[in-house]
Amino acid sequence: MVALAALAVGLGAFAAPAVAAAEEQAESGFALEASIGARFYMLNTGGTGATGLPNVALPQVGLMAGYKTGRIVLGLGLEFANNTASQAMTIPLTNTVVSQTTSDSSFLIGPEFQAALLRSADNRVELIADVALHFGHQFHEVTTSPATTGTTAATDSNFLLSYAVAPGVRFWAHPHLALQAVTGFGGQAFFDLPVNNNPANGNNSQHGIFTSFGAMGVF
Repeated sequence: MVALAALAVGLGAFAAPAVAAAEEQAESGFALEASIGARFYMLNTGGTGATGLPNVALPQVGLMAGYKTGRIVLGLGLEFANNTASQAMTIPLTNTVVSQTTSDSSFLIGPEFQAALLRSADNRVELIADVALHFGHQFHEVTTSPATTGTTAATDSNFLLSYAVAPGVRFWAHPHLALQAVTGFGGQAFFDLPVNNNPANGNNSQHGIFTSFGAMGVF
């Protein structure tokens, strides 16, 4: 009887590390993250024009692909944001209703760095730092109905620069799947690239608080 009890205790001791290991996170592998969030701009700098960055809360969607090793995740991030507004007016002479829709869409890509600053004892909850620097372009489109006729003038090109610095919390629901939320400070700078050296829109930037919720898988 004593021998059987000793054997049971020994088997339990061997099984305990396996159970604990099963609760931990994957320490390395290909990482893929998807997120959704919003920017709340509070500080504006520079000029304004027909296009540029709107001073509103903009929803944004993000993707990041990279590699996780230990506490570090280094990858390439992609973000997309869109702001669309419509208005209608009536022309008095013809009593014609004209509607106009303005759409500003931005696509950005660039490096992203994440690091786990603190971990819980079971490695399932982490305090993280997230730093991103993205580059891209804004697409400005104006649609009028009924459609107008005439020659369309050449429009300026542009260049976008986006940055974000934030702390966050990451929870490993599974060794290969984590949920995370970050809130910090970020912004975008809009640089006008004029046609024929005649800028139509001034360079401007927006800065403020942003928040994001996402999920990351490690394979």
